[in-house]
Amino acid sequence: MKKLILLFSFIIITACSSSSDDDSGKTNTTGDSFNPPAWLIGTWKDSGATTYNFTKDDIICTVSGSRLSFKDQATNLKDAKVTYSIKETKTDNTYVAEFKFSAGTTIFSFTKTADNKMTSDGYLSGTYTKQ
Repeated sequence: MKKLILLFSFIIITACSSSSDDDSGKTNTTGDSFNPPAWLIGTWKDSGATTYNFTKDDIICTVSGSRLSFKDQATNLKDAKVTYSIKETKTDNTYVAEFKFSAGTTIFSFTKTADNKMTSDGYLSGTYTKQ
């Protein structure tokens, strides 16, 4: 039941995401996995109950104790033979990932504002501090 609620939440949130078409001066890759830049790797927390955990191949969101791994979401889509793509745009201080599939698009957009601070302007917007 908990997985169903997380999946339903994921679909609703993806339907509400937005994107930008300005990719000038950035490194772009398109594939089927997440590859966050080194500066993002680790755990980031906002002032409330939201946490991002970045690994070399995953973006994991935890909101009020409910955990959602986007690597697991991609694996579930692949296992169900649902077409999806992950387009990443990286600079020294930014990381944008567009996770597209049939039910919608989730946009992650992070900007490094200090060595231990970043902002999220996409999914789960806010200011985060590295833990």
